[in-house]
Amino acid sequence: MIFAGEVPNSELPRYYNICDVFVLPSRKYEGIPRVILEAMATGKPVIASDVGGVKDVIRDGQTGLLFRSSYVEELYLKLPV
Repeated sequence: MIFAGEVPNSELPRYYNICDVFVLPSRKYEGIPRVILEAMATGKPVIASDVGGVKDVIRDGQTGLLFRSSYVEELYLKLPV
């Protein structure tokens, strides 16, 4: 698991290439996060909290997986082992 923090745009392709799944565990309102669209465009599965515009992009079980933002256990259960 890599907690990359802020990554320069020039490094993004490298990070997307090495990841198996992209997780956005946001606890606050989000618009439509560009990072989710980028991950999906590279073919990476996305797991994200069900806040704000994330729910407009991710259809749980179809285009990605959603979990309730305050429930870490739900995130844990959706992570591949």
